[in-house]
Amino acid sequence: MKFTLITIFSIVFFFTVQTHSQTRVVLVIEPYPPFALGIEETITTKGIAVEIAHEIFRRIPEATLEVQLLSWARLMVEVRMGRKDGILLIYKNPEREKFMEYTLPVFSGRHVIVYSKEKNPKGIIWKTYEDLIKYKYGKVHSYSINPAFDLLITQGRIKPVTVTREIHNFKSLIKRKIDFFISNDFVANNVIKTNGWQDLIFVGDKEISRRDWFISFSKKSSAKRFIPQVNKAILEMEADGTMKRIKNSGFSEK
Repeated sequence: MKFTLITIFSIVFFFTVQTHSQTRVVLVIEPYPPFALGIEETITTKGIAVEIAHEIFRRIPEATLEVQLLSWARLMVEVRMGRKDGILLIYKNPEREKFMEYTLPVFSGRHVIVYSKEKNPKGIIWKTYEDLIKYKYGKVHSYSINPAFDLLITQGRIKPVTVTREIHNFKSLIKRKIDFFISNDFVANNVIKTNGWQDLIFVGDKEISRRDWFISFSKKSSAKRFIPQVNKAILEMEADGTMKRIKNSGFSEK
């Protein structure tokens, strides 16, 4: 009887220690419907990317996940300094790779031109990026499109009107302050539909760039050790249909 009680106590103690030894991982993302829903400076559990991230970490017993919503500029600083563990949805570029490590891709982002039909009734006509120089472009601070397009901005050939959040670009189009901006097509269509702007703002069909989105971890964060397990979970979710199911739940309607 004494042995049995000791055994039971040992088992309970083991699982108690296991539960309390979970590492809390904090990923940050800006409010970005339909991928991340909510307002800045809050914790969120809603949005396609957020749901995928929680499912990934549900499959990692050693970790528990919290997703916080921050402005783009602030979240980059927080991760660079190691005060937050990583970014939920981000593209790769050489500058970011200096202070972040990446998982396997979780989304493929298709970027298109978003424009005002009232200001440009014939649309934004272009064959190369050079054709876009004559238009007034709206850019979110620190956003990157691709090396070729970014170079035109660096060279001063495209002089952007810079804003802090993408929603400001939509409002700038309506106020005729800019001619176009570049956005993920799912995101743009979602914002337009949510706000009832279907007759004011149009999303182009021609793809301007396509890039993968990743989960990143700060090189200063110990949570980067979970990258192999995150990658394993991503592959499992692709194989068992979970990834497709979650994505379809948000992308079923444009």
